[in-house]
Amino acid sequence: MQSQQELVSILDAIEMGKYKSAYTMASKSIKKNKDSPVLKAMLAYASERTGRQKEALQLCSELLALRPPLVDDLSLQLLQQTLRYCRRGQDVVTLYANASQAMPYSLEYATHHFMSLVRVGDLKQQQMVALRMQKQFKENKYFFWAVTAIYLQGVNATPGAPNIFFPLAEKMLQKAVEEKRFTHFEEVYLYMLVLDSQKKYLACVKLLSSELATSLCKVESELKQLVLKYMHMAEQTDSVIELCREGLRETPDDWRVYVTYVEALYQYIVEQSDEPVSNAKDTQELKDARKFLADLQNSEPSSKGKGPFLGEMELLLKFEMVEELVGCLSQYFQKFGATISFFEDVKRYLAHVPAESREAFVAGLSQLAVQAESDEILAIRKRINLHKVKYCVTSFFSEKDTQKFIDELMVEYNAGLELGKDLKSTERQHGDDCVVIAALLLLDQFQSDRKNKHLLYHAILILETGLQKSVHNFQMKIMLIRLYAYLGVSQPVVTHSLSLDVKQVLLDTLTYIYGEDFEYYAPIDVAEQVAKKPLQIYTSNEKETPEMLIQAFKFSTYSKIPEFHRFQKRLSDSIQQAISKRQIANTNVILLSKGNKAKDLATYLQDLKSEDFNISDARIDALQDNRDLTVGISWKAGGKSFFEVYAGAEFPKSQNAWLRHYGALPVILKSWLAGTPVEPSLLAPFNGLTDEENLGLCLVRDLSSAVGASNADEPILSRLQTNLNSLNQRITNLDSFESSKQIYKYFEALVYARIASSLLPKKLGPGFIGKLEGILQQFMDYLMALHATVSEPSVEKMKQDWVYSEKLPLMVDDALVKNVLASVQSSRKSFLMSMVNHLG
Repeated sequence: MQSQQELVSILDAIEMGKYKSAYTMASKSIKKNKDSPVLKAMLAYASERTGRQKEALQLCSELLALRPPLVDDLSLQLLQQTLRYCRRGQDVVTLYANASQAMPYSLEYATHHFMSLVRVGDLKQQQMVALRMQKQFKENKYFFWAVTAIYLQGVNATPGAPNIFFPLAEKMLQKAVEEKRFTHFEEVYLYMLVLDSQKKYLACVKLLSSELATSLCKVESELKQLVLKYMHMAEQTDSVIELCREGLRETPDDWRVYVTYVEALYQYIVEQSDEPVSNAKDTQELKDARKFLADLQNSEPSSKGKGPFLGEMELLLKFEMVEELVGCLSQYFQKFGATISFFEDVKRYLAHVPAESREAFVAGLSQLAVQAESDEILAIRKRINLHKVKYCVTSFFSEKDTQKFIDELMVEYNAGLELGKDLKSTERQHGDDCVVIAALLLLDQFQSDRKNKHLLYHAILILETGLQKSVHNFQMKIMLIRLYAYLGVSQPVVTHSLSLDVKQVLLDTLTYIYGEDFEYYAPIDVAEQVAKKPLQIYTSNEKETPEMLIQAFKFSTYSKIPEFHRFQKRLSDSIQQAISKRQIANTNVILLSKGNKAKDLATYLQDLKSEDFNISDARIDALQDNRDLTVGISWKAGGKSFFEVYAGAEFPKSQNAWLRHYGALPVILKSWLAGTPVEPSLLAPFNGLTDEENLGLCLVRDLSSAVGASNADEPILSRLQTNLNSLNQRITNLDSFESSKQIYKYFEALVYARIASSLLPKKLGPGFIGKLEGILQQFMDYLMALHATVSEPSVEKMKQDWVYSEKLPLMVDDALVKNVLASVQSSRKSFLMSMVNHLG
């Protein structure tokens, strides 16, 4: 038998993180005690922590197979942690299922079994285990765990198919009411969710109005909000209107209640009466509603809040009372025009100011803006909000008017800087929005004539000027990232994206801003690092969200469990995760395609899990698009967002076809390596693709489909040569994202051809490699010629040719111009040399 002292020493080493020492001691001890479960558990843990995962899993398998099963706490804990580190969640389930079966009266092991099922998302087994726990241990919370698992099975059920789960959960909860099992409002909330899922909104109202709910709910306002929500969903408009008025008297700034109030009024006056909306203004109900809002506006303290005034504008918009709406906008500007949020408050209403009235409307606001404010900062805020309104409602500015407006904005910005000298570095300058408007004006001009790229440089220079004083301005950074990306300039994209300090769930929602198509204009190794960055949130989701679910079960916060469940699913099925994984796979294949890394490429392809990449069209179509499009500034009434204006196309674009192509690609290469025929389903996404669209993918398709064919080298070489000749003629300078993309796609085609020469020697003749090397050399010569062209102009020459330095906007200094142009030149040179170095 092992000595107690040996076990203590090994355990101490583990607890202190001295895993090598623990491994050494455990290895020695186990030679003397080969059948000791606790030593095996310690050795498994130490093995995993020292990178010996295969050894650790072998020991875990032996321990899981033990009969009778493990039941001592230390061994179970060590084994559980080892398996979780190895991402073997199902084995943890088996571990505690065995322990719980061996010790059926152990609440601890039963709980561990249930929570292990939560981690792997096995809802059916959660239901069964929770019901057994309730029967065994007679605690009501396990009953509600089971109901929650049933409810979530209903949520996950196939849409349109018969759903037995919600009715089952409802019956169980009805019986629980009769048996007086409810002791917390969270349990009532679960009942409400079950009813909601079946669209039984009146039943929700009845439940929430019951003595059970009122006695258990500690926050009366929360209960009122829920009752109002379900009254509205049940179309009980009379009651909704009264409840809204009651709620607004208590909390006159609750915007959600105003929206519900206006919708209920519209439903009551227009939809139920079948009267045209034009007749509604004369109804007593609408007059009463306007009087109610007017009373709120004049009462204290709501007269100082925005709610009643915005509520009135929402009402007027809904009932198409445009003339009155314009008057309210002017009044709102007079009262709240100096607030930071003014423009965001009214933006949606500005779009409805009649075109023929807009000039007079702006003139009226201009007169209000000159009225004295209590201090200079409030005055400048009011003027800036006026500028934003002017930009928003003015459909077209001539070139002369644009320049005049930009000059005014930059003067205003400078005045704001004088007032912002004492602001902290983390704060925005008072005039930052002037910089944004000026950039948007330039981009509007660029949209009219996309040949005038100097306008893009002017927009960049204005934004970089603003960013020097407001180093944390999120809007400016996002605009700069996309403008540099449009020009195919990678270094500032990396710099600004890093300074955004995107973390947590924002990695999923905002990565597209700097990550989309980044590989087409960046050095390969840099592109790989950018693609890897968002994976942090998906790893975190796998590890941390199940723990959040477990805590919600432990503390019976049933209202949070569906939220966490949805959050977990949205991230697990995120389109950004699918994009990033394919970007990483493709850059890895390219990086490992160099001649001296052939073994590494083979190992990489062998280890690749085909099921992670080759997913069905239906699965791709079902991916969750969590990308946050609200950051694409849209300040023009009825106009396009900033993203659409600068790009002249949809952004972010649909990635479904790209996902199909670059999901199939690594699996096809894996088939090449294995020497097995490529599945026709893998080649299906490439059907109809032309050499002009993507030469590399077309070569991969054609080489894969010619099963058993030989001497395919001449057509491949001919197409590579033809496309290189075309590239030489079409692109003689590197001046945009589009030119970088075309060059990169040809480079990609050469990489795939080189991989084919290694993995498909029977299909390609003996002279293929030599001839391919000749084309590679031609392409490298072409890249070096482009490099010389990019390197040739001096900064002064670039200022004159690209920026039209005699027309520079106010406030832009010469040093900044030089830094921006040097960055552009350096980025393009790095991109070209990255390909040369890889092919050489």
